[in-house]
Amino acid sequence: MKKKIEDVEYEIIPIPPNLSPFSTRISKLLQQEPKTVEEAKEISAEIKAAMDILLEGTVTPEPKKGHRTQLLNTLNQLTKAAIDDAEFFRKSKRRSSRESSSAGHNSAQETE
Repeated sequence: MKKKIEDVEYEIIPIPPNLSPFSTRISKLLQQEPKTVEEAKEISAEIKAAMDILLEGTVTPEPKKGHRTQLLNTLNQLTKAAIDDAEFFRKSKRRSSRESSSAGHNSAQETE
């Protein structure tokens, strides 16, 4: 998918399975409520590190600092859509195989 932000056009791919733990970690860190400023700094640094890895593996060219959050949101939406499409495909395929196996079973009964 292409996404243009200001003067830069980015190419974004859905999050591959090997990078999904970084996305999961970012989500969990964003939900944490730090108790101290030091803890907030640690969480912030970990979010930044995970975002760096995630965006490096899914977005080209390297994102400008002001574009990172918008690209991360787009990446999450793109990945969710890809997962939904894959799930639809799997459901359709399962439905088709059930229908064809039922049809084969019925026709075998009819010939007996």
